[in-house]
Amino acid sequence: MRRIVQVGTALLLGLTVVTSAPVMACVKTDTRYASSSNTLYIEKPVTCTLTDLAAFLNATVLELVDSAQRIWLLKANLRITGGGSLLLHGRAAGGDVDQLRLLSANNPARHIRINPRWGIVDIRATHILSWDPAVNGPDTD
Repeated sequence: MRRIVQVGTALLLGLTVVTSAPVMACVKTDTRYASSSNTLYIEKPVTCTLTDLAAFLNATVLELVDSAQRIWLLKANLRITGGGSLLLHGRAAGGDVDQLRLLSANNPARHIRINPRWGIVDIRATHILSWDPAVNGPDTD
């Protein structure tokens, strides 16, 4: 059964609140992973968080590195199409990711990208950085 995230519209005292239509929550059938290109796809008009995605992906694609600090490591490219959304909200914004590390090994094939094409990436109170596992820190070269 899907959760529906309801977002409404209001007109009050001449002030308009701009919102969108109801958004469907993310389930496995809304996504696919292509190992040939190491790409995770969100292809439907759904809203996904990293916690949603981790529920049906293994740690070779997306890893929760530190649950207390809400640190995640994305090891696959991510393409968002078809009106889908990825929420990258930190604790201060009521979310599940304070830091997102994008794998960036010293190999062109191992640089991870998030690519929204007719999709949305909503980032609030989240730090995003490239991550080099060889130095266990940000990629600086």
